[in-house]
Amino acid sequence: MKVVISGYYGFDNIGDEAILQSLIALLRSACKDIQIVVFSEDPPVTSERYGVRSVKRDSFTHVFKEIATASLFFNGGGGIIQDVTSRWSPLYYLSLWQAAHLFGKRSWVWGQGIGPLKSRLYWWWLKQLLRSTDVIGVRDVHSYDIIKSLGIDERRLYLSEDVVFAFSEIPTPQNHIDGPIAIVIRKWLGAEEFVNRLISKLKVLGKKLLIVSFSKGDEHFLREVGSKFEDVELLMPRSVGEAFRIISRVGVVVGMRLHSLIFSSLLSVPFVGVGYDPKVSLFCEKMEMNCFPISRASLDGIVMAVRRLYDGYDEYAARLLSKAESTRKRCVENFGVAWKRWRDETGISGDI
Repeated sequence: MKVVISGYYGFDNIGDEAILQSLIALLRSACKDIQIVVFSEDPPVTSERYGVRSVKRDSFTHVFKEIATASLFFNGGGGIIQDVTSRWSPLYYLSLWQAAHLFGKRSWVWGQGIGPLKSRLYWWWLKQLLRSTDVIGVRDVHSYDIIKSLGIDERRLYLSEDVVFAFSEIPTPQNHIDGPIAIVIRKWLGAEEFVNRLISKLKVLGKKLLIVSFSKGDEHFLREVGSKFEDVELLMPRSVGEAFRIISRVGVVVGMRLHSLIFSSLLSVPFVGVGYDPKVSLFCEKMEMNCFPISRASLDGIVMAVRRLYDGYDEYAARLLSKAESTRKRCVENFGVAWKRWRDETGISGDI
């Protein structure tokens, strides 16, 4: 069976690469005889890393050819159906999804976060596509409720969790109470002043501070920030495995990037979220960890929250271990249930 996967891949974004790696592993565990083709910004790297075929995501002749000859179109995980970071981004993803339906292909959405979407056109288009999609798996309750409100058949709707919880190559945590504080901030309106002030305030805790990049697109911004602090180390991991190893060695994470918090959860590293997007605050609420908005008024609260994490370190780490294990189990089991039901209903071959 041939499956094509669409998503934000090949851009050296650690979170999206972890999503892809986890999704490939889930598909291979579900179906032994599977051919996977990924639409990527950097096909040679994607093919080499994951052992799949890959085509350039904006080479539409090749992309449509792959969709036309596939058995299943997979709208991969992450927060790609939103028009906050780019008003044109949903146009790309919804167009490929629409093409799959025009070609008469089966389609899945899995591990997806829905919104924020400002455009009424995009909302209308999304609703039409969801109505003819075989399986819809969303990663948070907020997205689940949104889709229910659109009148979508709940029998096709699953709370799938973020697929990175199915990641199979997690290193052994080396974190301890004396470990450094990792700051994972993305380029965003107001983020530069925020992180400059945050670093200055966190220094009172007497811990080593690291700035960790989770996206190549943030690196210029983070270099500018890091250049102002001689005693703060800047780390730019080039792979998912390297990012996991870095987080495994720290004591606490202050994270704006959602997947820095998911990595922390999988490694039982206590964290504080910086909520630039609802997905971050929703995840922190789920894991019972503090989250603060990007504002000068949040700085003292973040420092106090980090101090509390160190004061009750073992308790917070144990809480994350328990929650991550249950979420990981649910992530894998829900995919298996959805795949088996879909296979039985459609008659498409594919063992699990």
